[in-house]
Parts: sequence; C-alpha cells; structure tokens
Amino acid sequence: MLRCQRGLRDHGQVTVRRPGALGYGDHLSPRERAVARLASLGLSNREIARELVLSHRTVEHHVARALRKLGVSSRTEIGSQLGP
Repeated sequence: MLRCQRGLRDHGQVTVRRPGALGYGDHLSPRERAVARLASLGLSNREIARELVLSHRTVEHHVARALRKLGVSSRTEIGSQLGP
C-alpha cells in the first residue's frame, strides 16, 4: 500500500487518508437510531442515558443529530420518520 501511495506521489497525485471510522452521512448511525427510537417513545434524555448506559450529554447530541438528519423539529415527529 505504501509503495502504491509513494508511486502516486512521485507522479504528482496526492492521496489523503482520513483516520477513523467512516461516517454515516445523512443516515442515522445505529446508536442515533436507538436513541431516536427511545426518544420517540417519550423517554427523557436522562432515561435514555440510563437505558443505553450513556451520558445525558451524549444522548442530547444523538437526539439533535437525529432530528437534523430526519428533517423534523420535535421528538414526537421522530417516530413517523423512523419506520419499522
């Protein structure tokens, strides 16, 4: 792999490898989906945090991202967008 990258660099091609896991883009990650499902059932962030063993701040971030990705403005609208 390094030899290929070196060869590309020698010919003026720059390759960029970003470290870390690939993102989900506009799709919900499995964790965001789990949090969104519980939020749509009416659980509070603290209740979701206890259920999934997360901090309530992490749950807040997951809920906010789920709302944005699903294009809804309230937790009650999440359920209709999640599907089965």
